[in-house]
Amino acid sequence: MKLKSFILLFIFGLFIFLLPSFAEAACQLACYDSSFVGYSCKWVHSTDWSDGLCSCGWERLGLIGSASYTNVPSTYYMCESGNCANSGTTYSNCKADAFPIGYDGATCTAIDGDWSFPNNCTECVKSGHWDASQSKCVECSGKKENRILGNTTSVGDVCNDNFPAGDGKCESACGASSECDEKDYGLNVPVSGGKCDNCVFTPTPAGCTSSPSQNLVAGDNTIDFQTPHNYPDNLDCYSNTYTCPSGYYAKAYVKYITESGYDYFYIYNASDNTYDMWSGDSGGFVWREHPDTRQVKFRFKSDGSVTYWGVDVDKINCYTTALPDLQITDIWFGSDRKVNYSIYNYGTATAVASKSALNVDGSYTTYDDVAALDANTGRDEYFSGWTCTAGQTYSIQVCADKDSVVTESNEGNNCRTESLTCPALCGNGTIDSGESCEPPNSTNNTYCSQTTSKCDTTNRKYCTRDSYGNCNSSCQCVEDSWNCGSADDSNYCSYCTHCGDGVCNCGETSSSCSSDCPTGFDFSISINPTSGSVTQGSSISATVNTTLTSGSTQSVSFSASGLPSGASASFNPSSCNPSCSSTMTINTSATTPTGTYSINVCGTGGGRTHCVTYGLTVTAAGVAINPPSVTTNDATNITQTSATLNGTLNSLGYDPAICPSCSCIVWFKWGPTTAMANSTPVQTKTSAGSFSASISGLTAGTTYYFEAYAKNGGSW
Repeated sequence: MKLKSFILLFIFGLFIFLLPSFAEAACQLACYDSSFVGYSCKWVHSTDWSDGLCSCGWERLGLIGSASYTNVPSTYYMCESGNCANSGTTYSNCKADAFPIGYDGATCTAIDGDWSFPNNCTECVKSGHWDASQSKCVECSGKKENRILGNTTSVGDVCNDNFPAGDGKCESACGASSECDEKDYGLNVPVSGGKCDNCVFTPTPAGCTSSPSQNLVAGDNTIDFQTPHNYPDNLDCYSNTYTCPSGYYAKAYVKYITESGYDYFYIYNASDNTYDMWSGDSGGFVWREHPDTRQVKFRFKSDGSVTYWGVDVDKINCYTTALPDLQITDIWFGSDRKVNYSIYNYGTATAVASKSALNVDGSYTTYDDVAALDANTGRDEYFSGWTCTAGQTYSIQVCADKDSVVTESNEGNNCRTESLTCPALCGNGTIDSGESCEPPNSTNNTYCSQTTSKCDTTNRKYCTRDSYGNCNSSCQCVEDSWNCGSADDSNYCSYCTHCGDGVCNCGETSSSCSSDCPTGFDFSISINPTSGSVTQGSSISATVNTTLTSGSTQSVSFSASGLPSGASASFNPSSCNPSCSSTMTINTSATTPTGTYSINVCGTGGGRTHCVTYGLTVTAAGVAINPPSVTTNDATNITQTSATLNGTLNSLGYDPAICPSCSCIVWFKWGPTTAMANSTPVQTKTSAGSFSASISGLTAGTTYYFEAYAKNGGSW
């Protein structure tokens, strides 16, 4: 008993001892736990002990600006003059367990406290800046958002320094330019009216003109980027961004006359902001490029002294040293008597969209649209605009790239010709050559007659075949499920009916009696947008829309096919009842091959399937490509007129595992002088190793020189 009294007196004495220390901290919150006297409070105030002990308050407070605190003889605290942080209600600049609303950039403070027995009280304070656009108190790292101290619904765990990470973007509350608020941190980040350099806005100076950003095509593309002629002092302006197709590089057709050594024209790689620059007089329009640049933009910068004519960029050429090679590998008639064919790209680059031509018996007949085709890939196509006559033999020629829009490594191997006999079309209602019979009631079916239906006086149908029976292998009529033996009567078939009786009976169809046999469930499908571009390892979405076109709605499920390797598609929702929509998301991996793909997006339900095509372009995520390394070896198999040249490709200059679609070309230069004016055909290599080439037409007694060469996408 004495032991308990001693502890109580000790604690009470300690409580009294601490009271002056509390009083010294006027207008500050202190923490203390008085649960030993029947209270349970974390926060107590130092200036009011009206109840003789303490009153409990909120453990965490959010503050905008500054405030004084006083105790209320209840369970809450007051901020300044009567503004009570009570029950989560916002008053002025102080709020319990949350932050009130402040102005952008205002100082905001998260206040917390912790207590451990017997008298270890800790005051915890963390200050930041108020982000008015997103209503949160943020900790800054320079001009970027670093961590989130709290918002209008909560205050972070200050004493344990436990706050969610911020988005790392530019934040106006942290001093970033308002134009850069919530933009990515970095150089040359485009924003409306200019750019942001590490969260600092620079407006686009007046004077330069630039055509809009655009996705370019292979070959020449007309664009426009110009300075005023003459340009003013201290002009610094950028063009928009122009993007060549995957596997192609950009070069600009430009004229520039600038103050040499002071005023410069720049070509930037927009994906990494590396550049080349030129100054002086180009002597008219010339081709200029920054090597290995697919996404290009231009810049002009003048100093504060002499000015000249300026800069004019007229066009961009998208080129590639790797080329496609389209060939037709097979031709056949389908069961619908349409011409089908296989097309394959044997080249080393993607073939852009083109048309294939169909020539029948030496005459051009029709064409087929062919989507872009990646290197070393193929697909089956068909011509919808012509049908053969059953039993007739034709000379069928199919030629790829009929309009010569694809620049190929071999332009002479696009066509294939075959002699084909058109097959019979079973079920078309006419007995074609090669057929023995068609279903009953066909136009000229003399092999299989059909008994007609009759009705008796009681309006029942005689036991007989209906007019839609089929033939067996012996071309004999076969009864179907509508005939004798039905459940209604062993001697009779179904009732005789007439159009308009409200029942869709055997022999009636939606075309012959739409009132009794309305068209069944059907729907249409579309996608928006119809195409999109995604970087390897990223995802892209589109909206699939279905519209009920007839009948009562039924569930339609969604699917996608034709995806490149490493890519997958999901739908949310996975099914719905038209008219309705679903969001398709395509996820790619770092190893998904670059290129353009036709994705077949289908909806299936109620016995109906409808599809729509989505054009997916996968672009490279960025691959480090260095110049390849090659060694020239001794020649072998030397005769008086020929020899074999040998070399070793020591390094591709890149990691094939990271860029499986990349390649390297090798060849030899040779000749009787060190100028070596002759070259062997290029060879494509996807791995390091030895390579050789044979040369002929040599002259006995003559010394020949040769050297091995190699190039990849980083050195062309």
